Amino acid sequence: MANQMLASTVTRVLTDQWSSTLKFSMDSLFGNLRVNGYQPVVNAIAQGQITCEVGLSQNPDRVPGHYAEARYEPETRQLRFPKEQYGLSSPSEMFNIVHEATHALFDCQYGTPAGTQILAMDDEAAAFFAQAVYSRLASPNSPSFGWDIQLIRGDPIAEALKLADKIMGGVHGVNPTYRVPEQDVDQLLISVQGFYNLHGGKAGIRHVYYGLPARPGRPLQGALD
Repeated sequence: MANQMLASTVTRVLTDQWSSTLKFSMDSLFGNLRVNGYQPVVNAIAQGQITCEVGLSQNPDRVPGHYAEARYEPETRQLRFPKEQYGLSSPSEMFNIVHEATHALFDCQYGTPAGTQILAMDDEAAAFFAQAVYSRLASPNSPSFGWDIQLIRGDPIAEALKLADKIMGGVHGVNPTYRVPEQDVDQLLISVQGFYNLHGGKAGIRHVYYGLPARPGRPLQGALD
C-alpha cells in the first residue's frame, strides 16, 4: 500500500537544490546512461504511476536471504524502504533515496512495454555514482561529506565517491553536466560486480524496465513518450 509519508520524503529529496540540478552522463554504460534531474520520478509519484512502499523483498542479484536496505522494483514500479520514517534524519538514507530514484528514473527514461534491458552492473554503477555526486553536493563542508555509516574501502559507495571526486574536481560552472569517460568507470564496475556477485554467468544479468503505466487518454509512457 502506498505510503504518503515516504512519498513526501522522497519528493522532498528529489526536488531539493542538489538533486533537482544533478546532471551526468556515463559514456560506456548502456550506450550513454544519463541523468538530468529527477523531475520525471517526482511527476510519476505525484500521479500514482510510481508508489513509495514500506517493506522489502529479497534482492535476486544477491545471495539467498539478503535483503537490501532500499529497492526500486520495476515490475511493480515501487520504491521500497524499511520504514515510513526513512530519509527523515539520516543523510545516508537520503543518499540511498537518490540511488533508488536513479533506477526509477531509468524506468521513466528508457522503459518500453516490451521491456528495456540494462546490464545490472551498468545500472548499479550509475546509481552509486548518482548518490555519490549528490552526497558531495549536499554536504560539501562536512568532514565525512554527510555519510553517517562506515565506508568500506573497495565497496561500491567508496569507489563511487572516489570517481565523483575525480570527475567533479575538474568541472566548473553553474549546474554542470558531469561526464564520466569510459576508462574512468572500470574500478566502480569491478566493485559492483563483486558486491552483487555478478561473476561468471551472472555477469550478464540485466535489469528490465517497462516504462510507466498509461494515464487515462494517454499511451504507455517510457522511452518513446
